[in-house]
Amino acid sequence: MLTHEGGRLVLADGLLTDGQVSLLPGALVGLRLNPDLHQGVDPPETFAIIANGVDQITVAAPNEQGVPFASVAAEGHTYGGDWRFENLTLRGGGHLEVGDPLTIAGHLAITEHGLLTHPRTTTSSPPTQVTTSAAARCRRR
Repeated sequence: MLTHEGGRLVLADGLLTDGQVSLLPGALVGLRLNPDLHQGVDPPETFAIIANGVDQITVAAPNEQGVPFASVAAEGHTYGGDWRFENLTLRGGGHLEVGDPLTIAGHLAITEHGLLTHPRTTTSSPPTQVTTSAAARCRRR
């Protein structure tokens, strides 16, 4: 889960976190970062994470659409991961806790005691958004 309120400092190719949550160096490489969860565009502008330290996330900037990171990111914006799947199946007691927005283009199947949850929420920390396409089907067995 990457969702967090505001970076301490926005750089041209990433951000310094506020240090409240220590990141495992290199653990985020290959994931995507949405530097403003309230962009209001669909799909949102996201950036590939190419490096991270304990309190810094570095992205490939500009992104694939040529958008500069600093044109989307700003101090105080809520940033988070961008998780997109064609299909997602949770089964055999698999438990997925999602704190970042989750988009599934195809099918979401929760079977054999699988579980999809989100962290505790408050008025300042709303529940996670799970989005499926209009054609997608969600099923629970």
